[in-house]
Amino acid sequence: MDTNGNLYPCAHFIGKSGWHIGHATTGVEDSERRKYLDLVVDDRDVCSSCPSRYVCGGGCYYQAVLVNGDIAKPDEVKCDLIRFITDLAVRLVVTLREQHPEVLDALPSPYGLTDEALAAAPETAYLPAARLHPAPAEEQAAIALGGPGRVRGGLVNPDGLSASLASADGGLEVRLDLGSQPDAVRCVRVRLQPLGPGAFTLHDLAAQQWPGERQLRCTRDGAWWLDAPAGRFRRIPRPAPGWEDAVDVDLSWAGAEVRLRVPLPADGDAEAGLGVNVLVDFEDSGWTALTLHEPFAVLDRTGLGRLRLSGPEDAGRPGAAGVNGRMPAGLTPIGRWAGLQGNTC
Repeated sequence: MDTNGNLYPCAHFIGKSGWHIGHATTGVEDSERRKYLDLVVDDRDVCSSCPSRYVCGGGCYYQAVLVNGDIAKPDEVKCDLIRFITDLAVRLVVTLREQHPEVLDALPSPYGLTDEALAAAPETAYLPAARLHPAPAEEQAAIALGGPGRVRGGLVNPDGLSASLASADGGLEVRLDLGSQPDAVRCVRVRLQPLGPGAFTLHDLAAQQWPGERQLRCTRDGAWWLDAPAGRFRRIPRPAPGWEDAVDVDLSWAGAEVRLRVPLPADGDAEAGLGVNVLVDFEDSGWTALTLHEPFAVLDRTGLGRLRLSGPEDAGRPGAAGVNGRMPAGLTPIGRWAGLQGNTC
């Protein structure tokens, strides 16, 4: 909005005659607003056949006006640049996949959403597809944390790295086998996230907000709870994280084995459950977790005993998380969620 109350699609248009889309006293004019909202790349003649149309989304409207005087006619020089960069990116991905797959495996990957979540509104309560629930008595297999495609941000990937979880009265028992390189592990983290209507929404996930989350950090020297703000919005600049001694946590770290007993918060929404993730951080800054493509799994607290992981990242499930950044079957990258509107600038 400019000093006269005129409304513009973005700050760059302020003062440019003829490009306002409404006024503070009357609101946004829908006919002017639709000119921008209807400019999807598949419906624009100049964009519909471009192989990079989903990379740039049609480009910056203001730049199109500067060059061509029309928001529907993008800057051709910028188009050539985007196509060139896209081609280089494809070449790089193919080269890494064929010659250095371990590097591609280690790249960060986005969270994925189920088909139901993709069509939901931002205020909808978020529930992942992953579940932690009591395992049959005959099932004793640990949950693999290492292996191809299981480590992000680093190249350390010990053989035999696994976790065994059990639900106990009022707590969660975690046993980690650090595998063939126990000294490569810097710390172990446990994240506990309340779930249910209003507790954790799709918007919270997209904004990387964790309202009410409790995070535990364990090293060979002890265990600490993160003293984090419980609200959704935090003051900027954000204060340095504070850690409190976790006197209520039983920790044993000996050689290649870590044992934890973590108290769980009282049931907030018994039907929604509690979000749980166990993460392992390596000395080379890499990390792995029970769930890599979802922020946590829903813990079923109706029973006690050994727990098994089911859902998209269950290693025994067809289409489970593969290598080279491929999303597990049943999940779609969060960037395609209808609740996110890309900034084409």
